[in-house]
Amino acid sequence: MHVSVIGALHWVPHIEHSDYIVSMEVDKEKFHTIPLPKIGRTHDRIVETGGFLSFVAYGEVNQIDIWILKGLGESWTKQHSIKMGCVLDMVPLLSLRIQGVMIFKRDEDGSFSAHAFQLQVMRKIEMCHCQVRFYLMSIALFLGVRRVARTCVIDLFLHLVQN
Repeated sequence: MHVSVIGALHWVPHIEHSDYIVSMEVDKEKFHTIPLPKIGRTHDRIVETGGFLSFVAYGEVNQIDIWILKGLGESWTKQHSIKMGCVLDMVPLLSLRIQGVMIFKRDEDGSFSAHAFQLQVMRKIEMCHCQVRFYLMSIALFLGVRRVARTCVIDLFLHLVQN
């Protein structure tokens, strides 16, 4: 998985046991390796969070740490620690700028959960297929998005906010 943010394209070269990411500055076509704040494990990922690169990694038992890199050549800083409602097989998918929400997917059962940073709450997102279809269509029409797959995450967020 790759992330395009802060003027570069970033990826983790090895999912398991990687201690760095590779970054390519888009305008200069220059490659860099950037050390991760800790060695990555199976469910750890990089995602875009609020316009910056973040490394979402499991810390202590039942804790997910979110490290932020604000620019190339800068150091990682721990921005958040999620301590409630997380389990070891939750994979971060993306972070939504709206309301500061991060969406996770469980490997075990494919269910989705959302963590709201301001509220410090993790909720499982439960939806029936009819709700998903309705949200997808309405969001796609509202945003003028032609790729419905992109709107799938937005509908999950809207469902979380409405409940």
